[in-house]
Amino acid sequence: MLMVKMLKDIFQIIQLHYGYTIDENSLNYSRFVVHMQFFLQRLLENKMLENENDDIYYTYIIKNSSALDCVEQIEKYIDRLLHKQITRDEKIYLIVHITRITTH
Repeated sequence: MLMVKMLKDIFQIIQLHYGYTIDENSLNYSRFVVHMQFFLQRLLENKMLENENDDIYYTYIIKNSSALDCVEQIEKYIDRLLHKQITRDEKIYLIVHITRITTH
């Protein structure tokens, strides 16, 4: 139940951040849900991605500042709810999938 709640909350954070409703019947949404389930499973099992590749991280945050801002909101939500921090690699993972779902 926690994973379902978190998925809904994170999706709501993304929609509020970008200021529009994302089509829940789209293929991009379906793919997003699957990737978020993997992310949340790793988070809840304390098995987050941890390569800490600084070059990739900085490349993604420079090119995707809006998605990074959104990820930082998600990170605050996770910290408040679970008292956990997410790794840089998980931030990259989120940036990639948020960018995919929010690109028209």
